[in-house]
Amino acid sequence: MLNACIGSVKKVKKSEVTEIKYSPSGDVVAVGSKDSLIHLLSVSGGYKHIGACRGHTSHVRCVDFSEDGKFLRSCDASKELWYWDVESGQRLNQSTVYRN
Repeated sequence: MLNACIGSVKKVKKSEVTEIKYSPSGDVVAVGSKDSLIHLLSVSGGYKHIGACRGHTSHVRCVDFSEDGKFLRSCDASKELWYWDVESGQRLNQSTVYRN
């Protein structure tokens, strides 16, 4: 299963994978990489690329899903901490709302 996931990301972007996390439901996998993106893949769709979270200025070091799987929290090598909407891939600006 992991090979399918990594193979899907390599088709999209040729960059070193730095982090892989599955959503609590197992429907989505978030893949952080050295290209400063978080690639979102649909597990049930055969690891089809469904979106990307863009905004980090350095390579992604860690990614965590919220308990309900609707949000992501990520940090990069420059210690930026961002929150994301999983469905849209958009960065959320009101971190105080999502951090807990």
